[in-house]
Amino acid sequence: MKYARFKHTDKNIYLLAFRHMNITYEIFDEYLDDLLKFYHEHSDFILIIDGTNTKFLDSPYRTRQARWINLHEDLIKEKCLAQYYVVNNPVIRFTLSGIFLIKKPPVPYKLVSNFPEALEYARKQLTFQ
Repeated sequence: MKYARFKHTDKNIYLLAFRHMNITYEIFDEYLDDLLKFYHEHSDFILIIDGTNTKFLDSPYRTRQARWINLHEDLIKEKCLAQYYVVNNPVIRFTLSGIFLIKKPPVPYKLVSNFPEALEYARKQLTFQ
């Protein structure tokens, strides 16, 4: 079972949804490989990142994710129009907000509490592109 799955929602809006599971380095590296493949195969998209079902990532995984973003920052900027983060857990949302104060995502972003809200923002943004 994969840690994350990608789903086309509509137009150029994609959902990246995480599963609530115990992860290992192998599982997390597979997710990062899948994420890179996704970026290479798509362009001019909005990514809704749904963390509703995920567990809080331990520091080594957050560090791996940060390194991946730094390494692929130009690719992210080239391919992705914006990212909307669905985080309904207030503790995780607060933590993520703190991380974004230190290092913002490389594209416009917004933290929201549910998927319909994220989809609404994404659809509005696409109408203004």
